[in-house]
Amino acid sequence: MKEKIKDFITLEFPQNISAVYVIFFVKNNKEVPFYVGETGRFLGRVSDYLSAKPTASTDFKVGEAIKHLKEKGYKIIIKYKPSKDRKREQNEIIKAFQNSGHSLLNELKVKKYTDKDFNENEERERIKRFIDNILTK
Repeated sequence: MKEKIKDFITLEFPQNISAVYVIFFVKNNKEVPFYVGETGRFLGRVSDYLSAKPTASTDFKVGEAIKHLKEKGYKIIIKYKPSKDRKREQNEIIKAFQNSGHSLLNELKVKKYTDKDFNENEERERIKRFIDNILTK
């Protein structure tokens, strides 16, 4: 049995933490931030982005942006740190990135699934255009 699992990657079972985080894509070996978030359930939040359900507008927005970047060949990474005051820290990080010239997905308002005029494909295209604009900078 040991022989069969020797090539497995080991991951210590993580705790669900309260955190602030930044999602980056890697372009020309440089990490470019495109979203800053905060959560009380870090692992669950990452999973939400993988599913990108349109019923949760932020999950949909971030998840679709990640899919779009990955389809274009970009590597996506997340950096996070535990936080006791995550909303304040998130706002400070957003302002710092914006002040240094970065556009962030946080700025893009998407329609909610419950809005009468919500159209999943239109929202997806708006997200892609926003990301494409970041890529051209």
